[in-house]
This record gives sequence, C-alpha cells and structure tokens, in this order.
Amino acid sequence: MCIFVSIISVVLALSSGVSSDINPDRVAVVLSRGRSGSTELISLVNNIANGYLHSELFGGNAEKMAELKDPLDRMIKFLEKSQKAYPHHMVGFKWKPYYEDENYDKVWDWLAKTGAKVVFNHRNPLDKYISVTRAHSEKGQFNCVVGDTKCLNTQKPLKVEIDTATVISHLEEYNAETNATLKKLHDKKINHFVITYEQINHGTMEDRLAHVQKLADFLLAKKKVRKILDESVFEVKTEYIGHYHQNETVSNYDELVRVLQGSPFQNLLH
Repeated sequence: MCIFVSIISVVLALSSGVSSDINPDRVAVVLSRGRSGSTELISLVNNIANGYLHSELFGGNAEKMAELKDPLDRMIKFLEKSQKAYPHHMVGFKWKPYYEDENYDKVWDWLAKTGAKVVFNHRNPLDKYISVTRAHSEKGQFNCVVGDTKCLNTQKPLKVEIDTATVISHLEEYNAETNATLKKLHDKKINHFVITYEQINHGTMEDRLAHVQKLADFLLAKKKVRKILDESVFEVKTEYIGHYHQNETVSNYDELVRVLQGSPFQNLLH
C-alpha cells in the first residue's frame, strides 16, 4: 500500500511539472532584463552559495527563446542533472524574460509551486540605456573578463552619443518591463529577492556588503549557521567598466540634461 501511494505521488508530481528529484532549496534563478549587472550577480551568487549557475538557459534573445517549445522540460532536466553533478551546491541559471507565452508561464508556475529562489536585479534605467548604447557601439563590449587589460583600456574611455529624441521612450519601456516583472513575482507569490546594480556597486564597502549580506541571508535561509560575508565576495569574473558620473560616458551630456529636465526621469541624472 505504501509503495502504491509513493508511485501515485511521483506520477502526480511529474504531471504537475514538479520533479521529485529536484531540491528547490538548492535552486537559484537570476532574473534580469540585461545590462543590469546580471553577469556580476551570477558570480556573487556562486561566491555566496558555493554555486554553479548557468547562463542563459532559455537563450539570450527573444528569437531563441521563442524557438524553445518546452522551456519547463529543459529547466527540469537541467536542474536534475546539475543537482546530481553538484549534490552539495546551489545550482541554477540566468533568465532574461524577453519572450513570454503559455510555455514560459509554466516555468513561472513551477517556481511559484516549489518555492525555488529567484533573485531579480534591475538598474537605473538611464544608466542601463547608456550601457546598452555603449555595448552596441562600434568598439563596445558587453563585458571585460578580469585581467583583460586590453579590453578594459578600450572600454573605460569609450564615450557615446545618446539619441535624445528617443531616450524618454526607452526609459518608459525599461520602467514598464521592470514593473511588469515585479508585479508577476508578487502576483504569483514567487519566493524572490530584489537587488539593484547600484546596491551592489555603489556606496562604501560597508554599504555594499550590507546589501549583499541580505542576499546571502535569503539564499542560505535554512543554514543553521549564518554565513557572514567579507570583501572577498566581490571577487567576480568581470571587470567594472562603467562610470559613476554619466558625463564621463555621454558625449552630449548637456543636451541629455536639457531633454530630461522637468521630465519624470530627471532624478536619474547623476
């Protein structure tokens, strides 16, 4: 009788898209819209939770994501394989939800049902737009690997001109995307933590560590002994190639200020 009940439980679990072979407490998903520091965040999560997080499980753009007909199946198989390979580590992946349909709704629902950990990061939308413009410029790079001085020396001094005729519409779009993701996380009651690019990278080391410590407490909530972080947590795989002051990157900064002055986005200038 017990064996029969056990078999039924497994069948029901599989039919609902929840695999009995996955421990959701050791699953972390980094959710981001891009150019918000998600590559750095992957490294932070790995450092904090002794993790093995994969990048772009569903594809890095909307076209590739649309081609994937069963993202839930891919995720479950990936997590099962990863937890078998790394039985004492946090596993997971980065997800940029550029494409949404009923198949991806099943992924959201799986996260909600299981309580797997989701870390959502976002950024000052103006800085994000500047970063997007830089990365797609003729000499732009998305990231520089630590130790690649040639890449760093090319990217640090790189300046770009912002299209001030369209900048506000881009900022509105970025805000709408961020708000839509936050709403979905709340509406579906997904176990999540929100951290910003600024909290990770700006301020004193004490401030930065305080924010990332909260992330650690979220990821390691069931640990008997609290893990206290130090500066070594920021030893990541990519170099910091941005600037705190936007006028160091934007060649037409004065024009940008004039366009945003008096708009809802004026406070994004710095």
